Amino acid sequence: MKKQTVKIKYSNPDTPRLQEIKQGDCIDLYIDSIDEITNEYFKVSFGVAMKLPKGYIAKIYPRSSTYKRFHLLLSNSIGIIDNSYSGDNDVWRGIFVRTNKKTKLPGKGDRIAQFEIVPSMKMKTWRKLVHLLSSSFNFKEVDHLDSKSRGGFGSTGK
Repeated sequence: MKKQTVKIKYSNPDTPRLQEIKQGDCIDLYIDSIDEITNEYFKVSFGVAMKLPKGYIAKIYPRSSTYKRFHLLLSNSIGIIDNSYSGDNDVWRGIFVRTNKKTKLPGKGDRIAQFEIVPSMKMKTWRKLVHLLSSSFNFKEVDHLDSKSRGGFGSTGK
């Protein structure tokens, strides 16, 4: 079966590009910029916005080495990127809890999270069958996504 296309828009030319999965099942996310640092948390932008195929969501997880190297925990354990969060300004971000304030923090280009694309609860049954037969994706870099920016981070637009 044909691979499904995921349109991806990077924040700027020097944003670290996603790499093809060579080992493992999830795709690494790289820090593009650091939005805020406090004693309690570390907020980053991954510098990517995507238009996922209809019926899919993305789940973001911390990498297994993130805690070991930086003593950071993803604040909500798993981040969910809804299919409607797909405009040019709907950039993926993460908030990480700092468990040790003395540990060196990661910087631009460091991999601290990973994601997978999975069927949503609302996916139609026939689409789920297609997914089971071919669950691979092709990433296509674009200058603009064809959806309106939803805005909001950490909520469903509220």
